[in-house]
Amino acid sequence: MKRKTTIAILVTLIAFVMISPAHAVPPAFGIKGDVGLTNLTGDVTGNKSMLSFGGGFLFQYMASPQFAIQPEAAVVLKGAKEDNPGGPEEKLKLTYVEIPVLVKFKPKMNGSIQPAIFAGPALGILVSAKAASVDVKDQFKSTDFGAVFGAGIELAAGAKGKVAFDARYALGLTNILKDSGDISVKNGVASFNV
Repeated sequence: MKRKTTIAILVTLIAFVMISPAHAVPPAFGIKGDVGLTNLTGDVTGNKSMLSFGGGFLFQYMASPQFAIQPEAAVVLKGAKEDNPGGPEEKLKLTYVEIPVLVKFKPKMNGSIQPAIFAGPALGILVSAKAASVDVKDQFKSTDFGAVFGAGIELAAGAKGKVAFDARYALGLTNILKDSGDISVKNGVASFNV
């Protein structure tokens, strides 16, 4: 069964590339890292932004000269820290594997700098949840749906490579708390990606 599934996925990918328009460039693969500020929104008080880090992989397919589809998979840190002046700093650290699928618009430009704007849905799969080093994963839903949007630039690097920089915001759309009643808490992360 696994072998048949793998073959079906490979055939689909090959067909997708084969029927691509003649003007399309070859698909690009890359690695990414990010640093950002994460916080919780909704029915929460006494919290403030916390520094977050992440990293993962991306795939970019040019569907036309100006539009690209860019799925990504990254491990990201979300959560917040408690605003507790004069007391110990308590942090809620939520670690997700996040899978956004971005649609990028790249206006026609001459030269080695290519600007882009992008947006798309994102699925987050909860890996761990800790509050002050205590495991609290059972208090949070296993998935988090959101939307990612932002802008950036791509710079030519060598004969075929590129380095991309972008600023983005990941907006949580679902309540991340399990059995929360009328209380709703959502993730929000502003980040800078390379």
